[in-house]
Amino acid sequence: MKILIVVLLVTAAAYFYPQLNEGVSSPCGAVEKRFVRDAFAGSDGGDIFAALLSSGATNGALAAAMIKSAYPNLPATLGCLRTYYELMADPDLARTTFDSKSK
Repeated sequence: MKILIVVLLVTAAAYFYPQLNEGVSSPCGAVEKRFVRDAFAGSDGGDIFAALLSSGATNGALAAAMIKSAYPNLPATLGCLRTYYELMADPDLARTTFDSKSK
């Protein structure tokens, strides 16, 4: 019984951490904020796309659509959680993804 409670607490913490850390209401919104922060860190800014995403204008809808196309058999929320933790483990992932798409 204690193990079950611990597993549930760890699962809940893993689910809600991205939302609490980024100050948004969904895991996909957290992915957008994390991606923009990592992709445009150190740049001069001024990019309208970056400004819209960092302001939360899409509220995670853009990230959800991108995740759904990348992982079609996974619910968007779980795919966003996976991507958020991938971005946490490798902050350069956002920059390299953005650079490879812009070429």
